[in-house]
Amino acid sequence: MIIFDKDMRMISKIFIAILICLSTVQCSALMEDGSISSYEKATLVRVGDSAPDFTVDMLSGQTLTLSKLQGQRVLLTFFETKSPDSRKELALLELVQKQLSEYKCTLLLIASGEEKRTVEDFIEQRGYTFDVGIDTDKSIFSLYATKYLPRTFVLDALGRIVAISSDYDQEELEVLIEIISILL
Repeated sequence: MIIFDKDMRMISKIFIAILICLSTVQCSALMEDGSISSYEKATLVRVGDSAPDFTVDMLSGQTLTLSKLQGQRVLLTFFETKSPDSRKELALLELVQKQLSEYKCTLLLIASGEEKRTVEDFIEQRGYTFDVGIDTDKSIFSLYATKYLPRTFVLDALGRIVAISSDYDQEELEVLIEIISILL
């Protein structure tokens, strides 16, 4: 028997409401005529799915396998350096990476469709302190979607996708962080 105190019930309700809102964002991809948007068609995974596993080479020289992060929450973001939206998201993530680590959340950024040197120069020029994976041929990204970068997936400790976002701003990032904090 599971018993929740009053505060835990409220947190549970907030968590469910947030998940519903984020799922609604995915569902909002339905057009007025009932057809599905190109964004939705390009998304290959859904909230509730297990995240497809992959191994990626990081700029630091390490190799990272997603399934080895099981037990941790993961904020997985695919980006491209030439995209203004990606640049905006990366700047926000630089600001909140310490907060994410406090929530035992791994920030996993993957540059898709770009050469290692281009990404290294980009990260160095901006003074970013996070490590980045390189997906030159978009083979990792293609496990999750077919187009539209940047994209972010929040994974729970079991490796399930609990939220999907694209082109988020400060407010939406705060919602994603709240979801991560509730997953603790």
